[in-house]
Amino acid sequence: MIFARRGIDIDAYPSVKTHLMQFRERLEPKPLDWNAKIQAEWPGRKPGKYAWYEIQDSIDYWKRFEQPKIVYQEIQFHPAYAFSSGSLYGNNKVFLLPTADLYLLAALNSPVIWWHNWHYLPHMKDEALNPAGFRMETLPIAEPTPAIRTAAEDGVASLLALAQESQDQTRELLNWLRLELAVDQPGQRLEAFANLTGDDFVTAVRKRRPKGAARLSPKTITDLTQTHRH
Repeated sequence: MIFARRGIDIDAYPSVKTHLMQFRERLEPKPLDWNAKIQAEWPGRKPGKYAWYEIQDSIDYWKRFEQPKIVYQEIQFHPAYAFSSGSLYGNNKVFLLPTADLYLLAALNSPVIWWHNWHYLPHMKDEALNPAGFRMETLPIAEPTPAIRTAAEDGVASLLALAQESQDQTRELLNWLRLELAVDQPGQRLEAFANLTGDDFVTAVRKRRPKGAARLSPKTITDLTQTHRH
């Protein structure tokens, strides 16, 4: 995703500028003196005080994406609220709460809030819930006692550490598959390898290798199953 905010120095990102150049005609803001009745239809974007490579509208809150926050998706089939401690941007299907409150994160992911939201939020296709931003502003969150807050924050911190460890292990494994077995596009099954059996893991690796690649040797298969087990 390219986020070329207002005021960005596009020359500091030459590869991005080169990519955008091929769309420049469609990105140019419409001149204020453009007369559609006399001139041809404008091929670019709406009028505005923005450069051709900048985002069309001013997003004054963009710095909040680089601060600690709770992020969540617009369409939910289950509680899906996550914590981001650093720079992380989302598209228009992602909302953020500019807070590092781990108790709030626990509450949002709790069964009781899901029960509440099931009766409060709009239901979309296949019974997905839509926690749009303006509805979340009035979500009732009980103020915890100090003991409850401490317990919730400690539990969430432990879960976040486990999640980070799991992500690091997944990244390490996928990088190993890329370098050793030429698996450049792992796909969803391999990215969720922990849900596979050892045999299914080996089968998934076989399917994601490039056409014409040498068959997996017995030693490689053993290495794969042992790596998956650990």
